[in-house]
Formats: sequence, C-alpha cells, structure tokens
Amino acid sequence: MKREKVTFEAEPEVKATLETWAREEDRSVGSLLRRIVEQATQERRAAVTVSEAR
Repeated sequence: MKREKVTFEAEPEVKATLETWAREEDRSVGSLLRRIVEQATQERRAAVTVSEAR
C-alpha cells in the first residue's frame, strides 16, 4: 500500500511529549502519529456510520 506524506506544525511542548511517548514505545514519532491518526480515523468512520444509521 502506498503512503502519502502529511506534514503539520506543533508547539514545542507537544513535540517533546510525542518524542518521549515514541521513545517509551520504541518507535519513531512518525510511526506513533500514524497509529494515532489511523485509530482516530477509524473511530470517526464508526461514529459517522452510527449517526447516518439513525
């Protein structure tokens, strides 16, 4: 599967928190963010599906 690059800006404190979190999970910040965003989009799709079913 081809992946596309997404870039965004964050406050220094947020970046530092992400770096610490990623280090604790032995992964890169990019990998951590990919997992967070994938989970959030799955939850969003599920919520939209439920609201459309009403």
